[in-house]
This record gives sequence, structure tokens and C-alpha cells, in this order.
Amino acid sequence: MNSINKFKNITDYIYGLMTIPNYYFKFIDSIHVQRLRNIRQLPTAQYVFPSVNHSCFEHSLGTYFLSNKFITDLKNRQTDLEINQTLINTISLCGLFNNLGAVPFLNSFKNFYKEKYNIEYDYKSKAYEIILNLLESKGIDPECTTNKNDNENFYLNIIKNIFTKKNNYLKFYEKIVFNPKTKIDCESFDNLNRDIYKYGLNSIFDQNILMNSSLVINDEICYRYHDAFSVYDYYNAKYTIATKFYYHRISTAVELMITDVFKYIDLVNNIKENIIDNNDKFIYFLDSFIHNIKNSNKDNNRNIKKAKLILDNIDKRNLYTFVGEYYLSNKESENDFDNFNINTLLGNKNKNDVEIKPEEIRIKKDIIYLGVDDDDPLLNITFYDNNFNISKRKREEVSKLLPNRYKSKIIRVFLTNKDKKKIEAVQNALNNYKKKYKGYTHLYKSEQKMNNDEEGYISNFNIGNDNKFKGYNDYFKNVINKDKNKNTKNI
Repeated sequence: MNSINKFKNITDYIYGLMTIPNYYFKFIDSIHVQRLRNIRQLPTAQYVFPSVNHSCFEHSLGTYFLSNKFITDLKNRQTDLEINQTLINTISLCGLFNNLGAVPFLNSFKNFYKEKYNIEYDYKSKAYEIILNLLESKGIDPECTTNKNDNENFYLNIIKNIFTKKNNYLKFYEKIVFNPKTKIDCESFDNLNRDIYKYGLNSIFDQNILMNSSLVINDEICYRYHDAFSVYDYYNAKYTIATKFYYHRISTAVELMITDVFKYIDLVNNIKENIIDNNDKFIYFLDSFIHNIKNSNKDNNRNIKKAKLILDNIDKRNLYTFVGEYYLSNKESENDFDNFNINTLLGNKNKNDVEIKPEEIRIKKDIIYLGVDDDDPLLNITFYDNNFNISKRKREEVSKLLPNRYKSKIIRVFLTNKDKKKIEAVQNALNNYKKKYKGYTHLYKSEQKMNNDEEGYISNFNIGNDNKFKGYNDYFKNVINKDKNKNTKNI
């Protein structure tokens, strides 16, 4: 009878019914995890794709579910691994805690943080800091430990490695939630599943193909020899989502505008000192932190006024203007990419073009990887055959149609206004830079310009021997008449 009411059910739109032991709810119901309900996973994507509104809380539950399933299945498949219940609980909690360091408008905040402090905002380290506070009050495993002699510090060290260790982990179970070596992990699986669903796409990858056949050999998570192409499917799905949706120009424009909002707020209230480094206030650092600026009564503060104006422009869809993007060529080095800045762009401006102030330009630099780094992603993955012999697989052995390059470096340029002459001047500068390095540019045409081009094309539509027609209707009438004449002759 003691086993009754030991579980609760949560229905998820990705995985269906998730049965979760009551033990985990003391963490799920904590304010640290519940705050994630009020932080969107892809906050600026909503301005382009309305259905992309899932929260970090949903993602945390999904990552918990997959992490728990993955390590439990490994335990059932390989009893020699000696996976006990405490280890299952520890890895499952890490899945649940994966997003505790999340902040509102994460990418915008990271832009602001990097620009001000010249360091990356490490949300994993922040998560570990919160986890320590949470475990201090809750304990790791007071009710589910099968071996009461387990050393609690051992499991605390596992959590520390998962969230803070930068190098490749040594133990297989420390790679289940985050895997820095391959990026094939439960956090990435749930991100991909949830984003694909919310973008309204059909499933383009099933994580069960890899999870259900994985084995641990020599303390390494290995996959079937014949699943190598499924690994490429996984990486390609991530790359497709990134290029088509994550880096959409409208979403990026909003991201840069929110970055500027953070800058103005920080001038009034130091965000790092008063929020990031203060755990009591960090738990209230939600998406509403930005939205509430609209209702701020500090209208006498010019920085707050500027922040409110930007937010008002976002609501009115008066966004920063996307000028164009530049794809780096193979000849350009990492230094060329890292050193490209506003001065580089303005240094390539035509002398006769209109003057542009540096503060009117926003530059976004992104590197999109197919796998983890510059190399073929298969190089980091171990496969096993039917005799459980392990080996690496070469790209040529999998398919002859796989890519030779595994990352794309993109520089995108935005203007804070819609001045046509300034847009043209920046586009000329981008083209001049392209001529030096032989990269590739895509220059954005405004909707008005595209409409004008289309009208000109229609009014001067050419066919045959320079016959000009005033529009599509005249052309189609002529074609129809010709067809009738042909049919008459045939008769």
C-alpha cells in the first residue's frame, strides 16, 4: 500500500503522458524551476512565428524525461554498468535543472553581456550555483537511494562536472544531459523536438533511433554502425532549423533591439551586480522584466525613455532595417571574422556616399556548425558493429553526397533607421568588402523596392521577337488565341 500515490502524470505535447515520481516534485515545485514558466525558450522568434511560444519550463521537463529514459534504458540493456537509483535520480535532476541559469531574452542578454564585460554569460555555471542552493535545502536523494551508504559528495561532483567542466567528460553518464564532444544529448534532443513542433514542421528526426540502440563501451556512448546516416540526419535537422528559423532576419532585428534595451536599463540599474550576482533577485528576472519597462514611471530618466521607445517600436513593427549579409569565403581566417566591426564596414564605404554614424549600425556575427566544430561530426563519434567491435566511420563510407564543409560564418548588418541613402551606402560598403575577400553577399531589398521592380517587370514583359505587352493579362490572351488557331488548323 505504501506504493500508492508515488507518481504523478503530466501530459506533454511531444512525449504524451510523462509519469514522474513524487520525489522530483519537491524540485519541480520549487520557485527556481517554476520561474522558468515565465521565460520563453525562443522569445524573439514569436515576432515572426506566432506559435513558437514554449517556455523554458516545458523544455526542462522534456529534458528530464529524456534523461531519465536514456539512463534507465542503459541500465536495463547493460546490467554490468551498475547504474543505481541514485545515479538515475542525479542525471534526471540535471536534466530538469539544465535551464536554471536561463535569463529573459537569452541571446539579447548574451550580446549585451559580451559587449559590456567581454566575457560570455555562462548560464550553465549560473545554473550550478542555483542547484547548490536548491540541494542544500532539499538534499539530493533522501527517499530514493537504494544504497544508503552512497557517498553524497560523489553525486554532487557529477553535477558539478556536468554543469561546469569545459573539457570532454570522462564518464558516460556525465554526457547524457550535455555532451560537449558530440552535441548528441538529451538537452539538444528536446530542443530540436520542441522547436520543430512549434515551427509547425513535420518531424525530421527521431531521437529514439539513436537512444534505443546506444551502448556504453569503454565508458563511451556508442551507436550502431548502420546508424551513421541517422547521425547526419540529426545534425542536418539542427542546421536546417538554425538557418531557416533561429537566424531569421526579423527575429534577429528584434534580438538586437532588446540588446539595446538591456544597455539602457543597465545604465540605470546595474544588471550584473543587482540581479545576476544576487540570487534573491535573480529568481524574479523574467520576461516581464523587459515588458514592464513599458509601464515604468521613470519618464524623467532619459535612458528609460530610450528603452521605452525601442519597445514601442517593436510593438509597432518599426524594426531595425536589415541591410544585408556577408558569407565568408574559404580564404578568410578566423581573425578576419573576429575583427570585422563597424569601423571595418565604414572603412569600405564609398567617398561620395552619405555619411553614417557608427551608432546607427548594428552588426551580428554568427557561426552555424553542422556538428560541433570545423571537422566532420563523425570524427567525434564511436560506432559498434554486430560483434560489438568499435570503430570510427568515414564520411565517404556513409554517402558520397555529404558536405565537405561543416560550418558557415555569417556577418549581418542592420541600420537603426530606414533612410534609403544610408541603406544604399552600407550596402555599397558591404559589396566593397566582398570584392576584397571574394565572399558572398546577399543585399536586402525593401518591400517597396521589390514592388516597384515587379511593376516594372510586368509593364515591360518581353516574349518572342521583342513583342512587349502591357501586362500579364494581354500576354495570356495572346497565348490563348494562338492555341485556338492551332486547334482550328488541326481540325
